[in-house]
Amino acid sequence: MRKVAADIPGPPGLPLIGNLLDVVSGGDDRIYDNICRLMDRWGPTVGIWLGPELVVSVADPRDVEYVSTSNELIDKSPFYGVLEPLLGSGLSCLGGQEVRRHRKIVMPSLHLDILHDFLDTFQSESLRFAARLEQHADDGQDFDVAPLCVEYSLAAALQTIMSSELEDGDDAERLAFGGVLQSAMDLFMYRVWRPWFLHDALFRLSSRRPEYVRTMTALNGFTEGIITKKRRKLAERRRHQPHGEEQSLTAAPTTTTRRRRRAFLDNILDNEEGAALTDLELRDEVKTLLCTGSETSASTLSFVIAVLALRQDVQAKVVQELDDVFGGDASRPVTLEELPHLQYLERVVRETLRLFPVLPFFTRSCPRDVQLPSGYTAPRGAHLTFFLPALHTCPRTWPDPRRFDPDRFLPENSRGRHPFSYLPFSAGPRNCVGQRYAMMLLKVEVATLLRRFHILPAADGPAARDVADLPIKVTLVIAVKGGVRVRLRRRTAPCAAADTVGPSL
Repeated sequence: MRKVAADIPGPPGLPLIGNLLDVVSGGDDRIYDNICRLMDRWGPTVGIWLGPELVVSVADPRDVEYVSTSNELIDKSPFYGVLEPLLGSGLSCLGGQEVRRHRKIVMPSLHLDILHDFLDTFQSESLRFAARLEQHADDGQDFDVAPLCVEYSLAAALQTIMSSELEDGDDAERLAFGGVLQSAMDLFMYRVWRPWFLHDALFRLSSRRPEYVRTMTALNGFTEGIITKKRRKLAERRRHQPHGEEQSLTAAPTTTTRRRRRAFLDNILDNEEGAALTDLELRDEVKTLLCTGSETSASTLSFVIAVLALRQDVQAKVVQELDDVFGGDASRPVTLEELPHLQYLERVVRETLRLFPVLPFFTRSCPRDVQLPSGYTAPRGAHLTFFLPALHTCPRTWPDPRRFDPDRFLPENSRGRHPFSYLPFSAGPRNCVGQRYAMMLLKVEVATLLRRFHILPAADGPAARDVADLPIKVTLVIAVKGGVRVRLRRRTAPCAAADTVGPSL
């Protein structure tokens, strides 16, 4: 491997441990910064040895396109094997023909028409979130909004993915489940950055092994319980249908029946494709969608709020757009017809994901020596990795890359840009199945919040002088180190141009 990869740039390593100290020096909170520094120094293609494991990080759009669209390089890296006992063999971990089979089964249950059914859930949960924020608008004190973003995203995910009947469920149970998901992600990265713990025999000696087992058991128990309840309710509903009127629960409503709002799990259990999944496969897919759906949405929402607090000029433009669309009415719900008109808000979300891609790594297995379009060769057995922060800030593609500018995504400014220079939802045969779900959820939430509140930086100053300087920590997703501390003030007039306090940062 060293011979084949000899021409790939990268830091010199030490015997046995390679570049491990370059990556983990300063503790887990410094790992993200350390990797960014290595990519800046050696990129866009960098070879990093984590003990005996070679990670080839690619940030040349030509290489990214080649790897992400290859039907041969479709298997996830063995690193994901650490995640499999926690989240199971869902779309995040499967490879080869199995991932194609599962995508074929899952995709119909995330069809756009079904996503439209989720709008009411997003709307009701965003109103609950706004109600939680009322006290902070009244007291004017700094607070960390990130945990509330997690609560909102998890509540929305539990209803839309697991079961609509959970909307009146126990909040304490939801919070406990959210804590288990966070523990699962922490444990995943704990093992990845300590490659000796990738081996189960050695990890059994770790002090965190009991926590790993408890987390796995809790995730399985919660998910299996919901699936069992849902199967029972569906069976009861079918049993009580009048003879001769049996129809699919996904059928269009008649003039005498009102269509029920349905969750992803409803649709999976009620179609032929979903019936092909075993109980274990169904459990693993639901766990995968819950984790990735809630955690990535929560992280993105917290970053958008942090950006709006730091960039008062951007916030004012979003509010102006909202007033143009909603006529200054803060209480009117967001409709499907209005979502496409929130174009500047969507550009803000896209630019936030450029600087802060919440899933910063995608890693594929290298089953043979692979000649990359950039000229480098990744040896068989290497981990081909996209490190998105490096891809999204390449100055050849993104002028002044650390400046936050939503208008980069105007059609005229996007023309000629390599289509694989921006990859927040991955691409190719393994692209994210939930990207439309995430964008819809985020637009509804931000539209609800900004029509009610003006978001301000913490009173003792922002966590960073500029958006690009926000301190980052990484687990499976990235988050603002130390939380997202902001203040809120109620809006009292349309657009509230006078609300813009302090200079644009």
